[in-house]
Amino acid sequence: MTNRALAVSVDGVLGQKSIANTGIGRAEPMRWASSWPYGGLDAAWVAWPTTCTPPSRKSPRPRVCRRRLAAVENTAHGRMSFNSRMSVTTEDRKALHNFAKGTIRSVLVTRRKDGGLQSSPMSCAADEDGTLLTATPAASAKVGNLMRDPRATVCLFTDQWPGPWMHVEGEAEIARLPEAMPLLAAYYARRGQDTSTEEFRQRMQTQNRVLIRVNPQRVVRPKA
Repeated sequence: MTNRALAVSVDGVLGQKSIANTGIGRAEPMRWASSWPYGGLDAAWVAWPTTCTPPSRKSPRPRVCRRRLAAVENTAHGRMSFNSRMSVTTEDRKALHNFAKGTIRSVLVTRRKDGGLQSSPMSCAADEDGTLLTATPAASAKVGNLMRDPRATVCLFTDQWPGPWMHVEGEAEIARLPEAMPLLAAYYARRGQDTSTEEFRQRMQTQNRVLIRVNPQRVVRPKA
């Protein structure tokens, strides 16, 4: 009896599938038309202790790779999660707010249409709730990336090298003009700029600036 891995990508019924070579068994094509006895699997890798006998309700239950199954199910159903087993605490948000008060330096990572990553040096700030804030022209590539895929990663750091840093993952929201004008004013005021003048408002409109807000879903920071 050998262990093999079965690739399942069906809604309860197995069609023609192949046994994948995972190093614990031999790759052999098989044709199964019986019903999947366990249900609830849209796509997964399972290790099945069997020869070439099709599975049945009397067969032993397969050992499912839970981590891979969760990732596949999230992808199949359009759900995204950076942090399925971690949570952002109040202390994390407070630490992020305090850290951002001492620096504006950061790198924002977004996802391109082809799945690749784009990194952009950005000035940033954080509000009292620990939400990251940054601004950029609406026509920039990073805005287009976030409109397709709101997942964002930000690394904040100081001018000391090597020095303190914080890593933040979350989902981005984009606020556009004219509704974004008071938000942009509040953001640039945090950075010490005078936002009360007509010159400031004209600059925001000319550059067609948007405000990007990243709500943290995971925070990685050095231990104090």
